[in-house]
Amino acid sequence: MLRLLGSSRHSALPLVRERVQPVIRTVGQRSAALLLGSILIGVAVGLLVQADLGLAPYDVLSSGIERLLEISLGQAGWIVAAVLFVVSSLLGHRPSIWGIGYIVANGVAVDTTSWLLNEPGSITARLAFVVAGIVVMALGVNVVLYSGTTGGPFELLMLAGEDRGIQRTHTRYFLDVTVLVAGIVLGGAFGIATVVYAALMGLVLQVIRQFFIDYDTGRKLRLEVDPTSQVNQTAT
Repeated sequence: MLRLLGSSRHSALPLVRERVQPVIRTVGQRSAALLLGSILIGVAVGLLVQADLGLAPYDVLSSGIERLLEISLGQAGWIVAAVLFVVSSLLGHRPSIWGIGYIVANGVAVDTTSWLLNEPGSITARLAFVVAGIVVMALGVNVVLYSGTTGGPFELLMLAGEDRGIQRTHTRYFLDVTVLVAGIVLGGAFGIATVVYAALMGLVLQVIRQFFIDYDTGRKLRLEVDPTSQVNQTAT
């Protein structure tokens, strides 16, 4: 859990992937799960935006670019991801259609949620938005992983680092710190919620990840008791 402290939504994906085993098989189901997870992540960012107490590291940079170029936060996120995809491609890891779809859905969900939600009026409501954003973010990350897809920019860069003998955790810290510092320099939305996010995300990811693990274990036990259920599920 300690190594997940401060993880952005992109850097958490490859780290949590090690223990979440996807069971989704068909392209349609994987697409639906990826879309659902991406939307949840976008909603989480939107909640943090409306709380106006700070964002996660990656989104601090996106908000700095948003302010600089006078575009939406979702569009700024696309620009950051596009630059990182170019870098990962130059290092030998090109983005897949899954990774591109994940980024596009994230951006649309962020802008839509930010437009639909109203800014809370009290500090208590703002803090509630922050906690809700963290929980929804962790859920979205796990759903994306459960789909067996992704290939986001940080994940590709971590793979490129592994090719060169650099541990994933080291690459992840470098990326998260770099985007956070760059975001602060650009005047991005750094605040108390950024610190709370860093402190709680690892714990919440672990709790929700355990839920998925327990679900998989229960599913396997049910299939052992009633093997015909797997045949029926396949047939449908």
